Amino acid sequence: MVVIDFWKDVEGYEKYTYSSRWGKKRIAEMEANYKEIEPFLSGNKRMIKGRILDIGCGGGLLSLWLESKGYSIVGIDNNKKMIKIALGEKKKLKFKSEFKNADAGTVKLDKMFDSFTMFGNTLANISLISFVKIMRNLNKNLRKKGNVLISYNDSLKSVLRDQYSISTSDNFLNINGNYSHLDNSIELIRVSFKGKGMVKFKMYVWSSQILQALMLSLGFKLVKSMEIKAEMVTNLDVYQKMRDGEHLS
Repeated sequence: MVVIDFWKDVEGYEKYTYSSRWGKKRIAEMEANYKEIEPFLSGNKRMIKGRILDIGCGGGLLSLWLESKGYSIVGIDNNKKMIKIALGEKKKLKFKSEFKNADAGTVKLDKMFDSFTMFGNTLANISLISFVKIMRNLNKNLRKKGNVLISYNDSLKSVLRDQYSISTSDNFLNINGNYSHLDNSIELIRVSFKGKGMVKFKMYVWSSQILQALMLSLGFKLVKSMEIKAEMVTNLDVYQKMRDGEHLS
């Protein structure tokens, strides 16, 4: 069997475009939670739609969904092939969102944003150290009291429950490899029941407490935490940029 590194193989993501069947499923999942997150998307609870930076935008699926809601969107991703897909969807569907192929940990942006979003299970692809670098680099581009909305899978809970050992879904068998304490990651092997070979995943382990501790150290307070029902994520947290000198009571 051929073993493919999923995160480097763009074919694994192509089905999650705005106009695809799987993309529409993902959008429906976000729509189910939109009323609860809408007040946090524009920053400072202004009555106008805000400008949002979508970090790890992939093929632009949720960036374009946010634009359809009236927001001004800039999406960034370090995967050139995914940005090409996002630009193709934008052109085909006549959207206006901007997409940039860039490393969020080093990119220099000349715009201010009301909110940052990190939707889907983007955190699974980001180590704790890289996440800190990203937030430190982009913090200057977030307005005062701006919000950061992050959806993620509480994978630490799954690891502790041993849910990653063997599971079946969508005609695949998922088997976990070793946990690495060096970068807080686990390796998954997905075997197709239809003879399509094996796909290798490396996923970083996150939890609500890990995320909250890191965000607090970076100057953000948790203002809302939700458990959601979605294919790839279990939680959605909203963090707000604290004022200079502000401390949690």
